[in-house]
Amino acid sequence: SLKYGFLNEEYGLTETDDANDSNGDSKRQPELPYQNLTTHLISSENTFFFSNESKLKVDVGTIFNNRKEFEDADVAALDMNLGTISYNAKWYSPKMQERWALIAGSQGMYQTNTNHGEEMLIPDATTADIGIFAVSNYYYSEKSYWQAGLRVDGRHINENKSADEKTFIPAFSKSYFAFNFSTGVFQPIVENWSFRTNLSSGYRAPNMFELLSNGIHEGTNRYEIGNAQLKTENSYQIDASLNYKSKHLEGFISPYFNYIRNYIYLQPSSEIIDELPVYHYTQADACLYGGEAGFHLHPHPLDWLHLESSYSNIFGTDKKHNDLPLIPSQKINTTVSAVFSGKKAIRKISIYLHNQYSLAQNRVAGYETGTPAYDLFNTGLALELELNKQKLLFNVTVNNLFNEVYYDHLSRYKTNGIYNMGRNFNFRLNIPLQWDRLLSNLNSF
Repeated sequence: SLKYGFLNEEYGLTETDDANDSNGDSKRQPELPYQNLTTHLISSENTFFFSNESKLKVDVGTIFNNRKEFEDADVAALDMNLGTISYNAKWYSPKMQERWALIAGSQGMYQTNTNHGEEMLIPDATTADIGIFAVSNYYYSEKSYWQAGLRVDGRHINENKSADEKTFIPAFSKSYFAFNFSTGVFQPIVENWSFRTNLSSGYRAPNMFELLSNGIHEGTNRYEIGNAQLKTENSYQIDASLNYKSKHLEGFISPYFNYIRNYIYLQPSSEIIDELPVYHYTQADACLYGGEAGFHLHPHPLDWLHLESSYSNIFGTDKKHNDLPLIPSQKINTTVSAVFSGKKAIRKISIYLHNQYSLAQNRVAGYETGTPAYDLFNTGLALELELNKQKLLFNVTVNNLFNEVYYDHLSRYKTNGIYNMGRNFNFRLNIPLQWDRLLSNLNSF
């Protein structure tokens, strides 16, 4: 299949003074400052089947992104092009001796960043990634299996020296490599119960923003300073999952523990540049741990009714047991939904009510503020229609139904006293094109 996508978007940039501006405005023309974002996306997804029952999946794509920032004139102060070419290839072997199966493949990316404006957040640079992997499954019973995998990754970043004195960073060129593994088992225990556990290592090389940024990141209301000395992140994680599944009830609990050497993160500071708080990219050995638990109930004979609820948390500390910055709060999500089969033109009706309760986040780093708890309600209606053999999908949703005033802990505007979005309505109409029918109608002329 071949896909093309085009987006032309304009985003207003909220500044400190906007937090105290209570004058509403319904105009659609963006006010200064704002960003214009243009994106072209082309992707191709292909699957090749072979006579020995193996198959090869190859996905390739390219994205061109142009970001312009207009501050106080019609000429863009920031004008940045980001071009990306990527591929993902996987070969699936047939099951050997009814027990073994192998997946092998490669992933890669080539990315270029080019500046044309007066201002610069990151200098011109190129990034090249490549990864090669293999994963094997061994089925030692009909429903039980052991999985193991190996992977090697490499990244090379090359920065073109900038002559701009304000954002000058010495020319940068560096390569990163890592080997990683994973192993795990899935084992049914007793009727309706199963257990899964995994042990794995991971790798993440620093990106251009983390290494080379030195300027105002308007989309975040921060002045961000990169660190060219950042090392590769290396992680070691163990996780487990206990699952229950019956005809009308499903449940799970999944704890995990992740130790990361050279964890990269944004550290807030007491510095101010151009009236904005300064954040430094830094790294330290850290532990991230937490888990998730939940259930899904669809009681008989009320098969149209669904009740789902889950709880999730994550905690992060460095090796000195200091809390890491920008860690999300604990959340409880609950959804009650109903799905009805329709008649004639209305084929299906779905309605839902969703609640998200976020607990207060007071485990914060230095120069980071805590966030109080908040309670959000969302609701929606979906209709699946069929008019003259043409399918139509219509959705209407209302988010933040009761107009809760709140800050999300990860909000980029919290430090400016700007709340998250209030009550908002969304409408969507999806018309699937039936090409065989269209071609048939054309041939009839």
